[in-house]
Amino acid sequence: MRPGSRGAFLNCYEARMRRTLLLLPALLLSTGCLHELRGNSHRFLPPAASQRVINEPLEQASRHVLSLFGRRQVSLIDRRAGRNGSTLLVMAGNRTAVTSVESYNYGYGFRQSQVYTEPIGSVFYAELSALSPTQSQVLLFGKPTVNKQTVCTNFDPVLNIPCNGVTVPGLWGGYNVVTGQDEAELIRGVLAELELSSPPPQGPPPPESPSAPPPPTNP
Repeated sequence: MRPGSRGAFLNCYEARMRRTLLLLPALLLSTGCLHELRGNSHRFLPPAASQRVINEPLEQASRHVLSLFGRRQVSLIDRRAGRNGSTLLVMAGNRTAVTSVESYNYGYGFRQSQVYTEPIGSVFYAELSALSPTQSQVLLFGKPTVNKQTVCTNFDPVLNIPCNGVTVPGLWGGYNVVTGQDEAELIRGVLAELELSSPPPQGPPPPESPSAPPPPTNP
């Protein structure tokens, strides 16, 4: 390296570093920090309010639950054994889509933007337990999905359900649709219909009235 060229190189390098440091806040604001989504229905409808006891056998109750979710464009995707001998129904449906724009400023006048759309849906779990041959308990739980990836929640280990984990940029535009409130409202409606349409409890048959004595006959 010729005399003096080393100093010129260092000066240029320092100037570029200063420019990069000045652009760093803009770069961070354009991308945002990553946040993990953990929205779910139990944030708005606690477990105690997310279950009902209905007067139907287990299989009939399962069909009833599937019918009510089906009216809301939510379809069965899996059925498996749940905890303590229960049956777990897994249902899913699409709700909306979120369009986001990510901008990257690389400095020196070079900027790149990317537009992408992500489908937002919901996954629901119905745990059905037989309390008697004519009575079943139903527990409902729901959480959002982003690009068909399910968020993780604290309630997942309780039902032994898998999750993918979903992280999004801090400036992502879909936070308002992945809180779990939409899932809670749908579950609240299903439970209300389930309660109204469930048959009344079957009590013991009424005792038979004693038969009246036969009328006396004339001699």
